[in-house]
Amino acid sequence: VNCAGSSTPTFTTDAPASMGRAVAFTGRPNTFIRIPHQGPPFDFTGSMTLSAWVKPASASMPEGAGIIAKGSGTAEAFSLEIGVAPGGGKRYRFRINGSTVIYANAAIQSGQWSMLTAVYDMASSSASLYINGVFHSSRSICGPRLSNTRDISVGSRQSADASYDLSF
Repeated sequence: VNCAGSSTPTFTTDAPASMGRAVAFTGRPNTFIRIPHQGPPFDFTGSMTLSAWVKPASASMPEGAGIIAKGSGTAEAFSLEIGVAPGGGKRYRFRINGSTVIYANAAIQSGQWSMLTAVYDMASSSASLYINGVFHSSRSICGPRLSNTRDISVGSRQSADASYDLSF
């Protein structure tokens, strides 16, 4: 795991007791953890589950602020991120294949720990999003999963092929 960018994430003890410690991000561009692509195990073309404990300091993060992502723009294999839902308001969302989006049906709770879980089930061609173990939404996924050789980023994502400018 490599820390990259202009500011290094730090550890915090402000986490649920079952977690021990957590990584705190500053929200500044290029502040994230990079997990290098390491061949086929990192292609993520089959079923997968992403999970993350998050505690946003505020809901004022930019549209698309990344929690976990692989790739960028329309070539993004997946991302768990912050977005503005069609009806308005910031929500957690799971983006898969660069364009298919599943929104949580509840607003982001600033200053509160939440367990996010995003699931892609290849057998049923569907993706689902859970918060604190409670189902929020799902959607069918059409076509094959995107694969890329990009690194996985935690705490930020790229808006295109630019810097990691969408920080959590």
